[in-house]
Amino acid sequence: MSQLIVEALEHGYKTLAYSGELTDYHFKCLLDLQAAGPKNITANINRFGEETYFLTNSVEEQINNWYRSKAYIYDNNCIDDGDEFESLTETVELAVCRYGIRFVCIDNLMTALDVDLKDDLYHAQSKFIKKLKQIAVKYNIVVLIVAHPRKTVSRLENDDISGYCDITNRMDVVMAYFRSADEDCDSKLAILKNRLTGRLTVNGEEIKLFKRSN
Repeated sequence: MSQLIVEALEHGYKTLAYSGELTDYHFKCLLDLQAAGPKNITANINRFGEETYFLTNSVEEQINNWYRSKAYIYDNNCIDDGDEFESLTETVELAVCRYGIRFVCIDNLMTALDVDLKDDLYHAQSKFIKKLKQIAVKYNIVVLIVAHPRKTVSRLENDDISGYCDITNRMDVVMAYFRSADEDCDSKLAILKNRLTGRLTVNGEEIKLFKRSN
């Protein structure tokens, strides 16, 4: 997801990211490493003999200047428990209008709803997705929602997403990312649903992904 955010920023699209599992500084650290690229990352060996990676102050300053006023992180520590669902969708719409956000990332669906809900979980998920879809259509923006599968399988399908089956029905595009057992690539990206062009990458046509070594 951080790679997609960097790509959006590079093309001039302002972004807003929500992470229910990472603190803001941890999320920023991962995003900065992605933005820096291998040539600007410094490696170090810690006292346990493990290789760690960091950015020099000058590199970090360049990245900060690059995406200042363009990349935003939602602070989920500034609200009370029980209000997160309403506050998140309201904040997304407000940010879109106020800052011109064009790319919204929600990581992930379950943590965004992991609060004391007024409705049952499945109904809340459907309501949450419906609201985000309305925002995407109303303002002609992209909303990316990360959802984990309910089980570990070698080939993912739309119905394997954990939660209510209505989730993928509301989506325009459904992508599945998974590790590859093949020796010729590290992981694969499958397009399981595509209302935009109708083209899918399944049954051996998945997009192969590779780690960059230099």
